[in-house]
Amino acid sequence: MDNKNVGIDIGGTKMQMLAIFNGQYFERTVPTGITAKKEYIKAEIFKFINSLPFEVESIGIAMPGLVEDDNYLIVSDVQPNLDGVTAEYFSDGKYNVKFINDVKAAVLTEAANYKDASTIAVLMVGTGIALGVYSNNKLFTGAKGFAGEVGFAHIPYRDGIEKFDNLSSGRAILEKAKASPKELIAKINSGCKKSINIVKEAGYYFGLLLALVIQFYNPDVIVVGGTTKTYPFYMEEALKIVKEATLEQSYEAVKIKEPQDPKNIVAKWALLYDLNDLSKLL
Repeated sequence: MDNKNVGIDIGGTKMQMLAIFNGQYFERTVPTGITAKKEYIKAEIFKFINSLPFEVESIGIAMPGLVEDDNYLIVSDVQPNLDGVTAEYFSDGKYNVKFINDVKAAVLTEAANYKDASTIAVLMVGTGIALGVYSNNKLFTGAKGFAGEVGFAHIPYRDGIEKFDNLSSGRAILEKAKASPKELIAKINSGCKKSINIVKEAGYYFGLLLALVIQFYNPDVIVVGGTTKTYPFYMEEALKIVKEATLEQSYEAVKIKEPQDPKNIVAKWALLYDLNDLSKLL
């Protein structure tokens, strides 16, 4: 795994930076938030690069949004100040920089752990929800590279329709609970029925999404990552409904797993692959 690459995961609340050299992990995490500026993000990346004991050659940046041609972020709902940014902006004329959607980065990381599986799906549930699918040694990208934006998929809800992002994501849960993650967990631990019911409902709809992924892609493995899945009752509710909502044979064929390295599931992709030739994967 040792190379001269750096992996960056720009998330809705934090940015994770990772490098591995001579078997040693070098990591740094900084806060982001929806108001984070591209100048701030670039400066923090370069602080990390300058702290490393080797000359960096390539930077793989996982973006939370629609990425086109591995060098252009079209739009991001969780990092709107990055809309339209290009890989060239982060290269400074020194580095080979490649962009990828964050969940696609996660599925490439996990694919390295399941080499015997024909189809691997990764569902990331954090601030938003997204899906990545890797099948027969190829990442499923779609016509423009936008495949997997399941958070925007709508289902019937009450008197209309609603997006999964507004039903099961971390942002939706915290907005409904009017709490921070720490406050929400404290309320749940204290037995607050309203908070528990909010998380249970979100988990229920996430279970329906899991079932749809199983039905549509028939994967050997589904890896569920992201901090939202760690809320008490969330996955418990999801796993209750997923079996009921899935074809028996498809359900029996799949294993629902934890990420092998949850903290670095997104950033690590850049350390596992040749960033000079992504065409073999995409």
